Amino acid sequence: MIEESTLVRSLWDAVEVPGLQPPYNTAHLRIYYAATNPHTLEVDMSGIMPAAASTPAPVVIFLGGVNIGQDSLRWLMVELVKAGYVAVTFDLVGEQMPGFYGTTPGLDLGALKAGVYGTRPPSIAIQPILDRLSELNREGTLAGTLDLDRIVLGGHSGGGTVALECARTSYFPSLRAVVTYAAHTVPAAVLGHPEGTVLEAASDVPALVMLGTEDGTMKRSISRYPGKDAGWNPVIQTFEEGIPAGRDDAWLVVWEGANHFGMGYPLDPTCARGFLDADPTMDAELTRTDMTRVIVDFLNCYVRDDSSAESSLQQLQSNPPLTVKEVRRR
Repeated sequence: MIEESTLVRSLWDAVEVPGLQPPYNTAHLRIYYAATNPHTLEVDMSGIMPAAASTPAPVVIFLGGVNIGQDSLRWLMVELVKAGYVAVTFDLVGEQMPGFYGTTPGLDLGALKAGVYGTRPPSIAIQPILDRLSELNREGTLAGTLDLDRIVLGGHSGGGTVALECARTSYFPSLRAVVTYAAHTVPAAVLGHPEGTVLEAASDVPALVMLGTEDGTMKRSISRYPGKDAGWNPVIQTFEEGIPAGRDDAWLVVWEGANHFGMGYPLDPTCARGFLDADPTMDAELTRTDMTRVIVDFLNCYVRDDSSAESSLQQLQSNPPLTVKEVRRR
């Protein structure tokens, strides 16, 4: 349930990411939490409000897309806090390719290569962030508010790809679920995998995989995958071939009329590849409202074992709203 009266605040923090060279070795975090305002002089002067939580909340770590700032996910993080979660985003600037710098999800390209994939996390940022959250859970404003035994990974675009690839309890034992939008695990040819490979995703955790019908950015990136025609959709292929079948906890939701930035809002036209995207043909605000509901139901079902949320997901499949074109479960 989303509590609209929840006072949502956020804290800034930072953590060093081992293996990177300064100044490109620091992830700048934003941690969203439910707060209370005691109207004291200390709060008035600092702007930092104490946490309202009486019990620890599950933690959702969301990875943004390449060159897409973490503020593009703020709208969703606020809604997740209202639903009883702590939400975390981060910006990590690094060298994406020789001479080109931008934000990344901490991608370790070497971990994606043929013969290596599946042996170590493809993001070197997630574990340091978890370690820092553990420190923050011991003292300070957030002390005792984080349930680090119930972790969720989420991501948009390239960040979603990394979230899917990192979604293994062998990497992160406390991981309970993964949520993505406009993300897939079809590897680029340069990584050395045989043609037709789809990297295993969400190996042993529930997955919510989402996409929009009007994803112009993905459609105009097809040249990265030689031999694929215009009708090919790597997100659907990831759901069908990358996620192990037979668990009944993997969901695909196709959003009618939503584009690549259906999750990333507001769009920053000064960076990333939003200029490739198509215009949405569905009211984007309505899509975000329904998307929030689906994400919260999914998390409540698989992270909190909420039977009413499971019923809501079944209703989504049998009677989807106008904003949803297709729902699958496997």
